Amino acid sequence: MKGLLIWYYKNNGLIYKIFLFLFAAICIAYGFPKRGLFKYEFQKGKPWLYEDLIAPFDFPLLKTPEELKAERTKLIQNKRYYLDYRPAIGARKTADMRREMAVWNSDTAHTAVDQLLLDKGRQLLTDIYSQGIIHQTPLLAGLDSAQTVYLIGEGKVAAPVPLSRFYTLREAAAYISEALRSMPAHSESAPFRAFLIDQLEPDVFFDEDLTQKDLDERLNRIATTRGAVQKGARIISKGEIVQADTYKKLIALKREFERQLYSESDYREIAAGYLILVGIALFMLLLYMYYYERDIYDHNSQVTFVVFNVALMVSLAIAVKPLRGDFIYLIPFCMLPIVIRAFFDSRMALFAHLVAVLIASFVAASRFEFIYLQLTAGVFTTLTTKRIFKRGDLFFAALRIVLVYALAYFGLALLQAHRFRQVDYFNLAFFAGNGLLILLSQPLIYLYEKVFGLVSNISLLELSDSNSPLLRQLNQKAPGTLQHALQVANLAEQAAMEVGANPLLVRIGALYHDIGKMHNPTYFVENQSAIANPHESLSPKESAAIIIQHVIDGIELAKKNNIPDRVIDFIRTHHGTSLVYYFFEKYKERNPDVEIDESGFRYPGPIPFSKETTIVMMADSIEAASRSLKRADALQISDLVDRVVDRQLSGGQFLNAEITMKEIQTVKKLLKKNLMSIYHLRMAYSEQNLDKKSL
Repeated sequence: MKGLLIWYYKNNGLIYKIFLFLFAAICIAYGFPKRGLFKYEFQKGKPWLYEDLIAPFDFPLLKTPEELKAERTKLIQNKRYYLDYRPAIGARKTADMRREMAVWNSDTAHTAVDQLLLDKGRQLLTDIYSQGIIHQTPLLAGLDSAQTVYLIGEGKVAAPVPLSRFYTLREAAAYISEALRSMPAHSESAPFRAFLIDQLEPDVFFDEDLTQKDLDERLNRIATTRGAVQKGARIISKGEIVQADTYKKLIALKREFERQLYSESDYREIAAGYLILVGIALFMLLLYMYYYERDIYDHNSQVTFVVFNVALMVSLAIAVKPLRGDFIYLIPFCMLPIVIRAFFDSRMALFAHLVAVLIASFVAASRFEFIYLQLTAGVFTTLTTKRIFKRGDLFFAALRIVLVYALAYFGLALLQAHRFRQVDYFNLAFFAGNGLLILLSQPLIYLYEKVFGLVSNISLLELSDSNSPLLRQLNQKAPGTLQHALQVANLAEQAAMEVGANPLLVRIGALYHDIGKMHNPTYFVENQSAIANPHESLSPKESAAIIIQHVIDGIELAKKNNIPDRVIDFIRTHHGTSLVYYFFEKYKERNPDVEIDESGFRYPGPIPFSKETTIVMMADSIEAASRSLKRADALQISDLVDRVVDRQLSGGQFLNAEITMKEIQTVKKLLKKNLMSIYHLRMAYSEQNLDKKSL
C-alpha cells in the first residue's frame, strides 16, 4: 500500500493529465451526432476524384427544401375553395312568397297584383335560386370572378363551377329591378319590387373548414422524392464533373447512407470511432505540450486551461449543428488563438486552434470548406495578433479576421457558383456575427486569469504602471534600486525583442526583481550614501546573508501584494544559485586556512528556466557590475560583459533555460551596444589627433 501511494505521489501529474484527456475525449465523442461519416467529399462543378461510384443499394432522390417549399407555396396559392349549397332555402322562400302574396291581395291597404305579375315574380325567384345567392365574405370578395370554386350539393358531391355563376344579394336585387321594368307599365309596382327583394336570402356559403382540410390533405400528399436510383446503377465516373443532377444524386446517397446507419446501428461502433479520432487529436495536443511547451505541460492548471478551451469551441459547434448547418460559421474559433496567445506563445495558440478545427470538422456540412476557412483565419490571427494591450487592438484584430473569412469564402463560393451573382452573399452575415463574438475575448481573458491563476499581457501592462503600490514603495524606500531596475528593464526588454522572447514579461520581471531590497535598502550599494557603509560593521557571512535575504523578502512581498507567479519567477531566479562573490572573496582573504562552506554565500535558486528569466539575470548582473567601472570605454564594457556571462555559463546558471548559445551571443552584443550608449562613449583622441582635427 505504501509503495502504491509513493508511486501515485510521483506520478499524480501524469495520472491527472491522462484522466483529463480521456474525460474530454469521451465528452466530445458523446456529443457528436450518432451517425457515420460519408467517406466521399465532393463539390458541384468539380471533378469526381474517386473511382467510379456504383449505387450500393436502392435509394430515393429526395427533393430539396427549396423545391418542397415552392410546391407548398403553389398549392397554397391555388387552393380549392368549397361552397355549401342549401337548396331548401330557395324552395322555402318561393313558398313563402305565395303565402305572402295571398295576404297581400286580401289586404285593402295594398294595390291588387295581377296574375301576370305574380307569375313573373315567382319565375324571377326560381331563376335566381337555381343559380344561387352567395354569402359574401372578405375572402370571396377578393377572388377573381373567373375563379373556379367547388359547390357541395345535397349529394355531398363537389362540382367545379365558376365563381361568376352566383348572384350576390346586390346583383339579385338589380336583376329583379331590371326584369320588372320590362313588364307593362300598369303592373310595375315599387312595393311589389321591394317585396320580392325582401325574399332574397343567401343559399350558398363558404365552407372554411372543408377548404382548409382539403388544403392540408393535399400538402401532406406532396411527394418528397422525384424518383429513385436502383442498386448497381452507375452514379458518377472518375474524373467526371459533378453536374447539378449528379450532385443531387450524391446528396441523396449521402443522406440515405447516414439515415440507414442511424436507424440500423446500435451506435457503439460509431461512438468508438469518434472516441478514437478525438482521442488521437487530443493526444497530439498532449505530445506537443510535452515536447515543445514543457513549461505548460508541467502545470496541470495550464494544461486544463488549453484542453478546456479546445473542448469549448468544439462543444459550441456541436450545439449549433441541429439548428442550421451554416450556424457553425458563427462560432468564433479565432477567439481560441487570441485567448491562448494572451497567456502563451504563438505556437501553442496555433496548435490548439488546429486541433479544435480538426475535431469540429466532424460536424461541419462541408469539411474541406470549414477546415480551409478556419485554418486560414486562425493562422492569420496568430501571425498578426501577437499582443493585445488595449480594446482597439482587439477590435482591429476582429475586423481583420472578418475580412479574411469573407475573402476566403468568396473565393470558395466562386469556384462552386462560377458567377458573381450566384454567390450567396447572405452567408457573409455569419462572419460579421463571428467578428462581434470575438470581441468577447477580453472579458473572457480576465475571467480565465481569475479561474486558472494565469496572467495576460494586459495584466502585465497594468503592473508596469509607475503608480502601482509596490513600485511607489520601492521609489520611496530604495530609489537607487528603482533606478537600477529601470536600467535593467530597458536593457533586458531590447534584448528580448532580438531573440524572440516576451519583451513585456521581461520588462515587468526586471522592474520587480529587486523589490526585496526595500527591507534593508542601505545594505545595497545603489542606495548607500558616500558617508557610511553598514557592511563595515558586519562580518562577510552576515553581509552575505543580508544580501541573499533580499530574494526571500522579495518573494514574500510579491505574494503578499498578489503579484503573478510569472513575475515572481524573476525574483526567484535573477541570481540563480550563484555566489555573493565580493563577500565570499573577502571571507577567503580573512580566513585563508579555513575550509569554506559555500552554501552560506550562495543564493538559494532556482536557476533560470526560460529565455525571459535568463535575459533578466544577464542584464541585472551586467548593469550592476558596470557601475564599478572606473573607465567606461568600449574595451572595458566588452570585457565586463564577457566576464560576467562566462562566469554564469561556467556556473551552470543557464542549464535549464530554453536559450541557445547563438541567442546568448546576440544578447551579449546588444547589452554591450546599449551600455556604451548609456555611458555616452566617444572615441578617445590623442593630442596629435586633436591638433590635426582642429586644423
